[in-house]
Amino acid sequence: MPLVVLSGNPSSGKSTVALCIQEECKKMGIVSDVVSEESLRLDRNSCYKDVIQEKMTLGVLRSEIARKLDKNTVVIFDSLNLIKGYRYEVWCLAKGASTRCCVVHVDTPVDVCREWNAARGEIGYREEIFNDLATRLERPDSKNRWEAPLFEVCPVLGEERMIDVCAEVASYSNPNRNQTKAMQEGDSNGTRTAAQPKVWDLTPGLATSKTELSSTNLLHDIDKELQAVVKHIIQAHSEAGGSAPGIIRFGPDVPTLHVTRPLTVPELGRYKRMFLKLVTNNTLHRKYANAGSIKPVFINYIKEQLHGEL
Repeated sequence: MPLVVLSGNPSSGKSTVALCIQEECKKMGIVSDVVSEESLRLDRNSCYKDVIQEKMTLGVLRSEIARKLDKNTVVIFDSLNLIKGYRYEVWCLAKGASTRCCVVHVDTPVDVCREWNAARGEIGYREEIFNDLATRLERPDSKNRWEAPLFEVCPVLGEERMIDVCAEVASYSNPNRNQTKAMQEGDSNGTRTAAQPKVWDLTPGLATSKTELSSTNLLHDIDKELQAVVKHIIQAHSEAGGSAPGIIRFGPDVPTLHVTRPLTVPELGRYKRMFLKLVTNNTLHRKYANAGSIKPVFINYIKEQLHGEL
């Protein structure tokens, strides 16, 4: 369910931190899964040797994150995540899944990272790739909503401190940790400790929500509903002898339409065409997934057009 995004320079100890978070999750009875280049059997030097390969790698990792996110598993994203724009894209995945997300920045000095990378030998980054990646890190900032809450850990300061931070991350990521007033506002004394970041699950917006696919003949069905409303209004005019029909009723659970002047067929056709253009807008497509719910909206639209003439 929750997503933990690690960031940091190459060979900074991110995988060690990821394993530590996974171990702390295990102690709390939380199911967790690590997504990384290594878990996907990707060679790190091949992944970041040029722009094209890096773009493909980031796409594969992003797709794997989207596949892994569910209601019961904490997903630990163990990768470089150097660019804040990419961290935003990953945050959007968590938002679309209606879950929480946090960032863990592994703040190891570049010189130490370089030493650790050299000690890895052939399995480390090549020197030119390491130097390129190390100069592109955009440090996370907790002021950005997609990078909050932000945890920072430095493996150089010792294992004990690293374990404490990883335990905080695991506690925050616990899917069973409900959003309560106490967690939002602090303890009974009204205080909040550093280990008590605000807990909330992200809410999908229009850009990240997963919507049902519309039927292939949705626009045709909507057009039929609109035409039925137009015919009903024309019939009411006919029964009124061509004068203003007054209050027109369309049936139960459908608003009435008060017409104080005669409406011509071309005028009604214009209202229908204008409304149909609005319906073709992607936002309205998401809101009205079936044609049956469009009739009251069209009647209210005609009301607004007539009211605007007054």
